[in-house]
Amino acid sequence: MTGAGVRSAVVGLADLRGRMVAGAPVGDLRAVPARVQRAVRVALEVGAPVLPAMDAAAAALDDDRARARAVRVATAQARAVAVGLVCLPVVLVPGLGRLLGVDLLGFYATGPGLAVLAVAGSLLAVGALLVAGVVRRAVALRPAGRRGAAPAVLAGAVIGIGAGPTAGVVAGVVVLGLRRPVADPADPALDEVADLVATALAGGLSTSAALRLVGRVGIGDRTALDRLALAADLGRADETAVGPVAPLAEVLAATRRWGAPAAASLRALASDLRAERLADALAAAERLPAQLTVPTALCLLPASVLLLGAPLVADGLAHAGGW
Repeated sequence: MTGAGVRSAVVGLADLRGRMVAGAPVGDLRAVPARVQRAVRVALEVGAPVLPAMDAAAAALDDDRARARAVRVATAQARAVAVGLVCLPVVLVPGLGRLLGVDLLGFYATGPGLAVLAVAGSLLAVGALLVAGVVRRAVALRPAGRRGAAPAVLAGAVIGIGAGPTAGVVAGVVVLGLRRPVADPADPALDEVADLVATALAGGLSTSAALRLVGRVGIGDRTALDRLALAADLGRADETAVGPVAPLAEVLAATRRWGAPAAASLRALASDLRAERLADALAAAERLPAQLTVPTALCLLPASVLLLGAPLVADGLAHAGGW
């Protein structure tokens, strides 16, 4: 969210809070973020207090913005390094060629030069794509989805042409592992699900009714929520503590076992889930410099060596009378 968007959301939340405190109708909710809209609508539907639901949603949005800022700060240096790694061969090779007195343009106008340029250009392109993907993964605020194997195949093919099939296979496997998303069995929207279920329970709904209501809102895995609601009807929530709603099922089972109110525990669960996402995001940011060494070693550095080394070798052979 941009700075203007954040300010607009803050103004909308302040206006909504003022209406709630004054006992005025809720009115148009389009000025507040979507998460707050959902929280307020669920609270109104079940007759729960609106202010606590709105405050929980606003706190979650604050956590998300804080996480985004922390990730931007933590990855700032690595992102600058990534830009430098991609641009360095383009700037360094002509400069060194001029310094060493090598006719780069003359070499790259020949047949062998065009072949070298094609291979090195492919390496640079693959390296740039890999660097961009690694950086994008590090700053992403949601878990990555399924990723294709095309970049790994391309990297393996390009490196295989230049360094042999064994090196190509190794490069492809490394790139595929680098792009593989980290397993995250939990629903990324589970913190909002927990907050909405807590609001529905505060309005007097049963556990199963609250779960079904939140499933209809369109947040989270509706199939998993309906399955958990059925288990709650049957008194068997303990047996459903697997899959994307496992943390939610465990909290509901524990509170049911001891007869304790579940709303406060669900709010705490939502806060813990957001804290875990922050820790995961910062850990990914810390891994970014190490991950950048892979495209550098596999693609960018070989491309630089090839772009500069081939003209040097050709120039040496020409002076020796062998070219």
